Amino acid sequence: MWNIHNKISSKVIGVFGFPGSGKTTFVWEVLYPKLQKAGHNFFIQRANPDADRPLSSKGKLAGVQKLGGVFNEEFVNWVIKSVENLRKQFNLVYLDCGGMQSEENKKIIEICDEAIVIGKEVKDLISWRDFILNTKNIPIKFYLSSIVFNEVNLSEDKV
Repeated sequence: MWNIHNKISSKVIGVFGFPGSGKTTFVWEVLYPKLQKAGHNFFIQRANPDADRPLSSKGKLAGVQKLGGVFNEEFVNWVIKSVENLRKQFNLVYLDCGGMQSEENKKIIEICDEAIVIGKEVKDLISWRDFILNTKNIPIKFYLSSIVFNEVNLSEDKV
């Protein structure tokens, strides 16, 4: 979709949750194949300096490798600049965000139009909801319990 300035009209959606909640697994195992199959014009941007890097094998997530990095102003500015450029090229930009409720993540939330929240427990989902909405009043697209998600993955592995 194009706007009146001949730029792609885009939406930035942050994926938030505490460390180990399944954000990267969700982004690459569920979201990526669904968006690709549907033919969406999208990009998934790492917005966490020590994020898990997906390792693929024949189009499937084969594991993750921890990337080293510091969540500081320089990194946040790099993410913001990257998103500015990605908005010009893609209708949907998903951010695989950091797992701590920090000042750095507040700056990431500020550039988001919507959020997805992933947590192991209801209290995690509520905590992230409150953190996001206290930073910027954006729609939370949906909440995902990673306990259910992990159980589904485990049962699929057994089949």
